[in-house]
Amino acid sequence: TAQPIMPASISNKALVAKLRQWHSAAADADHSSQQAQTFRRAAASLSAHPSEVTSREEALKVKFVGEKLSSLLGQWMSFEQLRREVPLRPVAALQHDEEGKWWAVAVCGVVAWRSWGKRGGTGNRQGFDSWEQCATEAQALSFAVAKSKRQLAKEYAHAPGSAESYEAASAEAPPARGQRQTAGRGGAEQPPAATGAAPAAADAGGTSEGAAEGAAEVAAGAAGSAAGPAAGVVRAKRSWVPKLLDSHGEVGAPAAVLIALRRAAADGEAPLSTAELARRAQPLCPTVALETRGGGKGGGRGGGKGGG
Repeated sequence: TAQPIMPASISNKALVAKLRQWHSAAADADHSSQQAQTFRRAAASLSAHPSEVTSREEALKVKFVGEKLSSLLGQWMSFEQLRREVPLRPVAALQHDEEGKWWAVAVCGVVAWRSWGKRGGTGNRQGFDSWEQCATEAQALSFAVAKSKRQLAKEYAHAPGSAESYEAASAEAPPARGQRQTAGRGGAEQPPAATGAAPAAADAGGTSEGAAEGAAEVAAGAAGSAAGPAAGVVRAKRSWVPKLLDSHGEVGAPAAVLIALRRAAADGEAPLSTAELARRAQPLCPTVALETRGGGKGGGRGGGKGGG
């Protein structure tokens, strides 16, 4: 005879609620149907799972929960445990009225927590989450402030009460450059792909938030060159953004080279040699070996197959 399905534990109910939140956010943001389906199927499977899930390893044993999704669930469980021990400090709560989006960041000890989604008629809708593990609490605060500045530069505005917490954090945080220790979102803000990493996944265009920021750097450079100095005060509402991630959710070699070129131009550096360009682009796409080869018209070429 068939065994009765045991009810989900209290812990599992919280995990199911989080998966359903991500499913709603994926469907609302018009991401791929596969991504939304991944969260929906995982939530249904976990709601019928007979034993309590308390770790990434245990989540991986649940049907329809793969490596990336189990990692995200593990991050969320660790963060929720940390919140019981360390006070949560909101840094910024922003909204983009024209695009109908919201974005928020807070710190809890050495972890910076970002969340984002779309806005509706009654307020913020369900959103995605990502977590950034830093070496110290000060670095986590600096990371949160730096990310907030990036969003404000994209014409986001403070929600009520946000400006005060942001200004206080900005005054307290040390310089953020080079202080991030590890990427929590699985990345570029490692993006959650449709196979189960979506929370950390894209807040726009199918790329992760981190990758989207790199794209913004490239797009900003292209827009600036086209507009010229006389149009410096005019900001384009829409810009072309290159595809930064390949089919595996990794930053490809062409995108890494574009970002490296953009950063060098932004710093006012002299033109880079092929070898120096490869050296700077390599950390952006660690899964692709960038090599330079002399000889032939046009100089060396980057080795390895990169995603678009």
